[in-house]
Amino acid sequence: MLPSVTPLMPTSVLLLVACTTGETGGTPGAPPAPPRPDILLVTLDTTRWDRVDLEAPTHTPTLAGLAAEGVRFPRAWAPVPLTLPSHASLLTGTDPLFHGARNNGRYVVPEDVPALAEVLGEAGYHTAAVVAAFPVMRDSGLARGFDLYDDALSGWTDALGHYHPERTATQVTDAALEAAAELPSPRFLWVHYFDPHRPWLAPPPFAAEAADPYEAEIAYADAELGRLIADLPQGTGERLTVVTADHGEGLADLGESAHGEVAHGLFVHDATTRVPLVMSWPGTLPEAGTAPIDARLMDVAPTVLRLVGVEVPDAMQGEDLASGWATAGPARRPIYGESLLPSEGLGMAPVHGLRVDDLRLVRTTRSRLFDLSSDPGESTDLAALRPEEVTRLEAALDHYMATLAHPGRGPSQDVLDDGTRQQLEALGYLSSDLAEVEPGGPRMDPYDHVPLARSLTATPTSPEQLDGAIAALDAALSEVPGAAAGWDLLVRLAERKSIGLAFETAKRASVELPGEPFFHVVVAEYALLDGQVALAEEHMARFLALLDQGVVAPPRALARGAEVALSLGLPETSLRLLDTLASHIRRYGELTPVRARLRHETRDFAGAAADYQLLLEDRPEDVDVWRNLAYALAGGGDEAGALEAASQALALDPAQPELLVRQALLLARQGRRAEALDACRAHQRAGGSHPACADLLRGDGSGEAP
Repeated sequence: MLPSVTPLMPTSVLLLVACTTGETGGTPGAPPAPPRPDILLVTLDTTRWDRVDLEAPTHTPTLAGLAAEGVRFPRAWAPVPLTLPSHASLLTGTDPLFHGARNNGRYVVPEDVPALAEVLGEAGYHTAAVVAAFPVMRDSGLARGFDLYDDALSGWTDALGHYHPERTATQVTDAALEAAAELPSPRFLWVHYFDPHRPWLAPPPFAAEAADPYEAEIAYADAELGRLIADLPQGTGERLTVVTADHGEGLADLGESAHGEVAHGLFVHDATTRVPLVMSWPGTLPEAGTAPIDARLMDVAPTVLRLVGVEVPDAMQGEDLASGWATAGPARRPIYGESLLPSEGLGMAPVHGLRVDDLRLVRTTRSRLFDLSSDPGESTDLAALRPEEVTRLEAALDHYMATLAHPGRGPSQDVLDDGTRQQLEALGYLSSDLAEVEPGGPRMDPYDHVPLARSLTATPTSPEQLDGAIAALDAALSEVPGAAAGWDLLVRLAERKSIGLAFETAKRASVELPGEPFFHVVVAEYALLDGQVALAEEHMARFLALLDQGVVAPPRALARGAEVALSLGLPETSLRLLDTLASHIRRYGELTPVRARLRHETRDFAGAAADYQLLLEDRPEDVDVWRNLAYALAGGGDEAGALEAASQALALDPAQPELLVRQALLLARQGRRAEALDACRAHQRAGGSHPACADLLRGDGSGEAP
């Protein structure tokens, strides 16, 4: 049902809202509907609502100009203070509870949720996206429906040697203009600028002109947005432009967070979830309009579809905001917020919150209540003083989560490979494998351990910053010595510094947390490097004893343990650990051939063949893998498969005397004598002199092959 519209809304909007998904419509003989507008959707990563200026052309003149010719939503929120979940809500019109992509990297947007690009494509739009950072690359599932999805990130390497896969606003604008030039109209273009995300490295003159480095990055992104808008090709009609952000930033280091959050992902207060939202369509939307209603990112997709006359899929949970700029008073709706980063990355409790009007309930290990009408910084917990409000909002939160959840969406699978993990760590999003350890164990409350949480999201990019991060985390652990995630990260930060420091830190961690397998295996690894074999054997024994007791070790502990076991001359133990690692083996590419070799040596031919085939998915031109696969298949009695693998290996490298004679014998056993003789001749031409081939050739009466 279409929303009611007051006379303040332009007639052109009424026409657009009423039109169908076709290019023409209405009664016979009526004039055709106007051409659909191009749609430009821009997301500014990590941009707080109160750090852009929509009133005057100061450091964000482009956004101020769009607001002057369109409608601003001063009350707009992201559902999650993280890049992938919020973009997923923006581009699917659904809540994270429904679309299921609830954290960076660990999740993928599933195909059973609607996609704005897909819906627009079916309605005749040509679609393209240009993204700037790792969390929204095509593997995230956001590429569905886009004719062109440009995620070619150039990246940069910091002073610690860590690669940051992202690109600058200038590079994004250049790529977006190139993509737009390739698309006929009507076009839908999504452009993602990452620059306001840490680390802040704005180019001149922005760094010198801004009040702080964060504002400098916002100013730089705004300038590039201005260049994008100015240089975009004009379509057959007008252009609908929507600009928003995926989340905000805590800015405790700049004195702007009452909860001590420096970056984002920990809490769901306005500092990290309230975002700018501007819509502009000159001649169609009101000029200099202000919509006082509560807006959510998941409301954007259905609003865009309604404005351009495309039917909104039933599965979209967002609401049409089109009546908002014609509303005289505020229209309030529940604003949900969540973050699973504390539970899946920091070893703490997950965070769920609900804002209703100016009250926000936040639930971690307990519920807290904040009244933004008198406490906009949300610094004072009123739960003890207003228990009735807490009870009411807890019930509302439970109802919201139950109502908007996808009925068939279960917990996610952990899909992180090592590359994904390292890149998320470089962004400050991940510190440990918490989804794989103590899944039902007690969690710390992030509000009670802010210094530790801040240390766990540190993103050092220089030796000086690394020293500071190590010192801060060490100090935080002195207050919370039982925080496994803290010791986990401290060991890994120490590994960036030196082997000696990593060794000493792992020994401290193994004493503090003797029941954590990972620290024992790290001690064993570094003890071997230091020539302390007895110490390595002692900690390897402790590691294995914990596994025998049923303690779950994270996959990377199993992987490192398998390598230590090999070094200690324990191949059977190594294979046992690798088999335990089986469901995660794809993360550890260097260990797949180790497991294949160990399986082959223990005559587990089927297991070895499976590993070789797994390796070939990433290394299809590796002649050694094809050859070993042929041997494994032959050992398991699959002669046809062995011959096929041998043929592939020989096609890559014909000069393999041993493989040629194996091929000849297999062919002979199958009665393919002529082919067997050809293989034997090739064997001898390659310098081989195997007796079996000599016998075959003599039996053929041809003697030695030339």
